[in-house]
Amino acid sequence: MQVILVGCEYAGKTTLSRAISNWLVKLYGPESWGPPHYEWHDHYEFPDVTHHDLTEEEQIQLLALSPRLKEAYQRYNLAYHTPNASSENSIMLAIGFHVSEAVYAPLYFSYGAEQEYADRRKLSFQIERDIMDYAPDTTIVLVSADPEVIRKRMKEAPHRNGVLRDNDVEAVLKRFEDEYNSSILRHRFTLDTTDSTPDETFKEFARNFEPHFSDDDRVRMLHNNRWQGSQNLLT
Repeated sequence: MQVILVGCEYAGKTTLSRAISNWLVKLYGPESWGPPHYEWHDHYEFPDVTHHDLTEEEQIQLLALSPRLKEAYQRYNLAYHTPNASSENSIMLAIGFHVSEAVYAPLYFSYGAEQEYADRRKLSFQIERDIMDYAPDTTIVLVSADPEVIRKRMKEAPHRNGVLRDNDVEAVLKRFEDEYNSSILRHRFTLDTTDSTPDETFKEFARNFEPHFSDDDRVRMLHNNRWQGSQNLLT
């Protein structure tokens, strides 16, 4: 399975990823990769740009980096996680990845704008070319919600050092939609979490993802004695 969840902060990507991880253990078995669960790479938005949870002091230090240092760090971060010749038959689970960088870097971190050095929209296209070469079954999923629902979630459960600003909600939602629409990845679908519970959103994801399982995915499920047809995917 190769999945990239993209969308505005507070749309529900991380919550959805936890449900998908538990589901993958049932489908593939915990021994396929990284027991006891399948891990999502959710470290492409400042200040959460490392594999490990950071202290408040460490987050402040990262946010204090100059635009030039932020740009360099993220360029290496993205390059490290971009599929390559050794990615065949791998499991790729990412939140945000190159799309979050294309949206947030020019808006909030003063680098990567169009026609500038390290233009993030150009970099995004280059990354997707590599994905198409080395992981063509990758599915990009746009997770969105109505602006006022995003604002309600921001108020009720604010993220520590969150990226999104209240006045930018509509613009950021539109930018993610634009990046999704311009993506060259051929496997895709959208999820709207406005009126959905986390469980309902996951079940919608599972229904939509069924046609996108690769042959390798189906072999893994058969090997784990879990694959019994599409009607059993939601159990």
